[in-house]
Amino acid sequence: MTKIALAVDMRMNTHLTNVKMTAKGKPTIALDHLTIRGNNIRDFILPDTLPLDSLLVEDTQKIIRPKPGPATRKATKYRL
Repeated sequence: MTKIALAVDMRMNTHLTNVKMTAKGKPTIALDHLTIRGNNIRDFILPDTLPLDSLLVEDTQKIIRPKPGPATRKATKYRL
């Protein structure tokens, strides 16, 4: 496959554009857009000349903790 990755999400689902796909024993098919489900991907093979430091963006999730309200105060008040 020759492709350009548009996005890879948390479950490793990969969205590609300008894809040339070749199945075993079949002719090459040109696709405008292709999405591959993450559980079907074993690994990505990237060229050694690719500048990963400038291309990869770390995307971390923010942890939102619930604010203590009347229900949580009451539950902590009666703990043994």
